[in-house]
Amino acid sequence: VHDVARIALAALRKDVKPRPRLLLHAGTRREDAMKSERITADELDAALRGAGLSCRDGAACVVIEANGQLSVISATGNSEDRPDLLKGVVLGVGNRTFGARDDR
Repeated sequence: VHDVARIALAALRKDVKPRPRLLLHAGTRREDAMKSERITADELDAALRGAGLSCRDGAACVVIEANGQLSVISATGNSEDRPDLLKGVVLGVGNRTFGARDDR
């Protein structure tokens, strides 16, 4: 009985594991994703300031990581040339991810 419960719990954890999600792109907040992740505009702005930015346009994107940390990628970092950093990041409320065939 314990083995069956352990296997079921492992499968459940795999299904509910959080995935990184895009919260801001090219200076524009993605309100649907922010609401889904329960991130306020003030929290997003604090992450930008923490990354040394004084305005949203200075960020190529902000991602909420699986551990809840906000990662800021600077617009000067030329992230458009480095899509590998965003591979697997969920674009919105759905499960579509950056780098999927229809994103090109």
